[in-house]
Amino acid sequence: IPVAYIFLYLIPANVTLLNPVYSIPLVINTLLLVTLYLLRNKAPMLLVSAFIYLVMLFPVLGIVQVGGQAAADRYMYITLLVPVMLFAAGIIYFKMNLINGATGKVVFYSVLSAVLAIFCYLTVSQVYVWKDTISLASHAIKHHPEHNHAYLKRADAHYQLGMYREVV
Repeated sequence: IPVAYIFLYLIPANVTLLNPVYSIPLVINTLLLVTLYLLRNKAPMLLVSAFIYLVMLFPVLGIVQVGGQAAADRYMYITLLVPVMLFAAGIIYFKMNLINGATGKVVFYSVLSAVLAIFCYLTVSQVYVWKDTISLASHAIKHHPEHNHAYLKRADAHYQLGMYREVV
């Protein structure tokens, strides 16, 4: 869900696995992969999907640095196709195998419609953030006021548009 993303994450000064920001996701993902490996005979699609996801995710993880950014959310959308396809397959499986009767179908389609409406609303609201460089940089500044690069990007965009008073 594209909420509170910014266009550039700066490289932190000290990255260590002792920091819970890094160690907790590492432990959770390791446990998830071990669980998927143990379930490989019952649900091989999940393990294969996890492997494809990791292969697609590797270039955008920020392990290999290109430029002054730690990671870039804008490259995550192609990677997220795998979980979205798994979610869609789960919905189809759920509907075909677990939904019986008219009431169950009404509830199923109502919940599905509500989730779709929420995703549509969030996507449309994100379009205003992405509409131009000024709004994109302003969004980054709103969520990370210490982000010097965002101030520079916004000032440069104002300058390019001839909005010289806003540059300062």
